[in-house]
Amino acid sequence: MELETTLPAPFFATKVQIDPAQVVAEHQQMAYRIAYSVLRNHAAAEDAAQEALLRVFRAAAKLGDVADVKAWVARIAWNAALDQKRRTRTAAAEVPAEDLARGIEALRCAGHSPEEIAAGGEMQRLLAQLIASLPENLRQPLELSTVEELEHREIAVALGITEAAVRARLFQARQKLREKLDRLLGTNMQGARS
Repeated sequence: MELETTLPAPFFATKVQIDPAQVVAEHQQMAYRIAYSVLRNHAAAEDAAQEALLRVFRAAAKLGDVADVKAWVARIAWNAALDQKRRTRTAAAEVPAEDLARGIEALRCAGHSPEEIAAGGEMQRLLAQLIASLPENLRQPLELSTVEELEHREIAVALGITEAAVRARLFQARQKLREKLDRLLGTNMQGARS
């Protein structure tokens, strides 16, 4: 697949000798976390991360031309995970968001603190489902920002968009999440800050 070797100009700079083994060693955890954020499955994420790192090795001749290696590897990992997701397209049995919201409301009524609820598995599953339900153009930057903690510049390079577009999409994604949480939980999330 040639996707990763035909990247936009910001990825490339002057020719420098870079060891692909060192790049893999430095970025293998990031590749796994990105793959996991897309696939939400440990084994599938490991496979996608391994495929991404193999792609890095295959493109070793072009590695010296890469200006931002971290963003380049992030984009390769993202694409490998998306390729894996397309190949496996199996619908996982998920608990409906409304059921998770009822479980959270029951915890709230039982006197659990917001911190206890936030730390619980139900809230995490609810957030994961709500994030997964976002349009792809909003979900991708949000996952790269929150899961991988990439900077706006790195997200822009990885997704092939401008930094302004990254900021706008992150704002829109967080706003939609607040609205969905407010609708499901019946709380006012407007005061919450991301």
